[in-house]
Amino acid sequence: MAVLVLLYGGFALADGIFATLTGVKTHTGSLIFTGILGIVAGVLTFLWPGITAIVLLCIIAAWALLAGMFQIVTAVRLRKEMENEWLLMVSGIGCALLGVLLIFNPGAGALSVVWMIGTFAILLGVLLLGLAFRLRGLHGSLSARLAA
Repeated sequence: MAVLVLLYGGFALADGIFATLTGVKTHTGSLIFTGILGIVAGVLTFLWPGITAIVLLCIIAAWALLAGMFQIVTAVRLRKEMENEWLLMVSGIGCALLGVLLIFNPGAGALSVVWMIGTFAILLGVLLLGLAFRLRGLHGSLSARLAA
């Protein structure tokens, strides 16, 4: 369980830093808030490494639910800027669904939680990679339009 606590703390902190930097760069308030939320969750996790499994599940559940909701809001706002924003929408729904599952089943064993988080991380990673390639293409087309 100690390894899970440290891995989650590192993940939340890194994710929060990158989300905050991206939000500042793109002037996206919901992304900045999501990033700050991740940083706070990561720091709290490192401050209390002896945290119990139930408290850790509550922190993970709250983070996942709120981060998912803000990803959904961001996807709705990006609708006007790009096509196929569904990747961010699906990742937000998946994140929020993970939060809901953890809230309604906090007593799940550590092994099942590790499997849920691992599966979530792989799916989220694939969706966000797809979104990154879409945004990279959008950046190129916007640069070409601005140069014309």
